[in-house]
Amino acid sequence: MLFSKRATFALGCFCLLFSGQTYSFSDYSQALKDSLKLSDTETEAIQCLLTFGSYFGLPSGLLYDALNRRGGRWGRRWASQCLFAVGIALNSIGYLALWAAATGRIEAAPFWLVCVFAYVAGHGGE
Repeated sequence: MLFSKRATFALGCFCLLFSGQTYSFSDYSQALKDSLKLSDTETEAIQCLLTFGSYFGLPSGLLYDALNRRGGRWGRRWASQCLFAVGIALNSIGYLALWAAATGRIEAAPFWLVCVFAYVAGHGGE
């Protein structure tokens, strides 16, 4: 499937919509805190990891560099589209896992695992 410039632009806008979720943490932090029985410090740690994940773009940069430089003609053509797809997948997986932990679908999720979910969600929205 060939992505046009318009499709790439649309995927970019979709990723930007996801990246705003990190900054709306205060809207759902109380529900997350109540459902997982977190302290204020733990809730702030989750917010910190969401933000850190969105600002730490080294893995994405390395993937783009690997695809662009060593991927041959295919890699140069599809590098940005692959990163969009990876970003959307990471963001979706991270927020879906946070939702599953908060609603009890993942029973007794340890705090460190919730932190990993938050980092993955933040990293996908960079």
